Amino acid sequence: MRGTRIRGLMQAMLRVGVIGFGGGNALIPVMEKEFVTKKPYVTKEEYDEAVLAASITPGALPVEIACGIGRKYGRACMLLAASLVALPGAVATVALLAMMEHIDEQTIRWLSVFTKAV
Repeated sequence: MRGTRIRGLMQAMLRVGVIGFGGGNALIPVMEKEFVTKKPYVTKEEYDEAVLAASITPGALPVEIACGIGRKYGRACMLLAASLVALPGAVATVALLAMMEHIDEQTIRWLSVFTKAV
C-alpha cells in the first residue's frame, strides 16, 4: 500500500515538473490541487508549511515545495521528489541549447525579429 502511494506521488511530481517548466509561483495552486485536493498526499496544513518554508529559502520554489511534500515519506522520497520536479526543465533546457548549436546565423537573425517585438 505505501509503495503504491509513493509511486503515485512520484508520478504526480514528474507530471508537475513536465507541465511546470519555468512556472515558479504559478505552480503553487497547481501543486496544491495535485497533492492536497486531487489525491491527498499531504494535508492542507502540511502543504502550506512546505510552501512557507520554500518561500523563505533561496532556490526554485516548485522544487523546494516538492522537498517539503516528499519529506513526509522519508529522506529518499524527499530527494526523489525534488529531482522529478526539476528534471524535466533541466532536460528541456539542455535540449534547447543543443538545438541552438545547430542553427545557422541566418535563422538566428530571422528569429531575433520576434524577440524585438517582446
